[in-house]
Amino acid sequence: MTTLIIGAGMIGSFVAKEFSASGEKVILLGGKPDRSYIQKVSNMNRDMIVDKMILNEEDLLTVIDHDHVKNVIVCAGMMKNHLEKDSHMSIYNESQLNLSILYALSSSKRVQSVTYISSLGVYGDHMPEDKVKPKPNSMYGTVKLYNEHVYKKLHDLNPTIDVNIIRPIGVLGPCPKVSGNWMSQLVRNIYFSNKPIKVESNQDSLEILDVRDLSRVIYQTYKNHNGLCEKNVRSHQFYEVNTLLEHLCEAYEKEIRITYNDKSHNHVTNNLSKQIQPKGFFDLRSTLEMIGDFYNDEG
Repeated sequence: MTTLIIGAGMIGSFVAKEFSASGEKVILLGGKPDRSYIQKVSNMNRDMIVDKMILNEEDLLTVIDHDHVKNVIVCAGMMKNHLEKDSHMSIYNESQLNLSILYALSSSKRVQSVTYISSLGVYGDHMPEDKVKPKPNSMYGTVKLYNEHVYKKLHDLNPTIDVNIIRPIGVLGPCPKVSGNWMSQLVRNIYFSNKPIKVESNQDSLEILDVRDLSRVIYQTYKNHNGLCEKNVRSHQFYEVNTLLEHLCEAYEKEIRITYNDKSHNHVTNNLSKQIQPKGFFDLRSTLEMIGDFYNDEG
């Protein structure tokens, strides 16, 4: 069975690694993929990394039919590189992409399963609980929720296709040089900076999920669930912003200037003043060490 992963950024690359390690045949598709980064993450053969833009359903059906694809994972958040600095257009482009996927999968007789990587941003200001319904308060969350409805409609139209909707909290890991994952991009910038970094913060705390943990959840959901499955993925580990940045200072020996909206809180951080004691399956120290080891070869 061939798995097609649409989206060749950080999450797509780590999902490819997880599926490949489990013995699945994987094709990774993206616009201008960073092959060196992808191979370093996943050890994939370069021939299985496809540089292709999905502009309509015919483009996708060609790939599905040619490679006998049975399983599709949608990790793409921004398919056109020239939109990377235009959030409104990149979000519009993501919606257009997912409609093309819907039309293609509705026509295909091969695909048996599709997984869409959404976001907990669909809940807006509310953390998900059993009785809380999604209520986004941003364009990003609204588009993610709209795309979820697209895939639910696919399952309604063809119940033989399993549909998994995964909603992760903020994901952290080693990313390519240009990434739409703001937290991972910030950590990368800090790691490679040769001068003090200025960070603006308007958040008291962050909940963080290791990209490796997310990839395992995606694979396990694909293997173990049939029909329609919706799953929120959280670490339940909260870190104050300055605590996180202080740990970055210690891990990478950097100086970071944190600029808050309330200027009375501005200060420079260059050492770890609070001990981080993670619980559950997320370990911030382990994640940052993994990221540092990954980037070390680039430095």
